[in-house]
Amino acid sequence: MLDPDAAADAEAKPAASRIHELARDPRMLRSRIRSELHMLVKTLAARDWEEAAACVRADVPEPWNEDRFEQALTPFFEQHERMLADARARQSQWTIIDAEGTQVFRVRQVLLVRRRKTPGIWKRASICGSGVTLRGRCSNW
Repeated sequence: MLDPDAAADAEAKPAASRIHELARDPRMLRSRIRSELHMLVKTLAARDWEEAAACVRADVPEPWNEDRFEQALTPFFEQHERMLADARARQSQWTIIDAEGTQVFRVRQVLLVRRRKTPGIWKRASICGSGVTLRGRCSNW
């Protein structure tokens, strides 16, 4: 018969190992951050405020909930036809990642939008806001 504590320890070690590997590999870490951020951009482009709120942490002093996302992005979508969330938006040049400490990063995403007057031409746009903290599928980057 297996010891339940030993089985739990065995399951925890691979997860802890993956987190440790991610922290030691800057390229993999940046890729993971970009992937998490792009999931948020996709939900914002779809105006799915509920899913956007699920992509970010709620345990921060000023959490971004559904209402806050909608309030912040309504003027954005009044000004821009739509937000690009395809492979062009995933390019690494549009994501700026700055380390601010151990496992703390300031991440900025350049949003691409379609120009109203020139179909097929995209431009950069921004949303003025701060404090969006990604939840991260891997809880301890």
